[in-house]
Amino acid sequence: MPKVVFVAADGREIETNVDIGTDLMHAGLYNSVPGLLGECSGGLACATCRVHVPAEWQGVLPAALPAEAELLGFCEESPPEARLSCQIKMTQELDGLRLLVPEDQD
Repeated sequence: MPKVVFVAADGREIETNVDIGTDLMHAGLYNSVPGLLGECSGGLACATCRVHVPAEWQGVLPAALPAEAELLGFCEESPPEARLSCQIKMTQELDGLRLLVPEDQD
């Protein structure tokens, strides 16, 4: 089973196995990743599941849909590597992915 490593703002790493097809927001919530809120439960109506994807993984992920990009544009701090974890579905190609959780979800 592929794994994802969530890196909390305090540097703590939470490594978790994720079933293929599961979105990474739910994987993080099921594993109590600090700072990952997911207030809309993956409905693409907020940005409280925001993560930063390291450059080496950006080309592996599918491009953000326009609705995701629009939501990220409303965030005070939304660097180019920001993504909504609810929009990232686990695949075998993402095995070993590291996601950085920002300190604040605005």
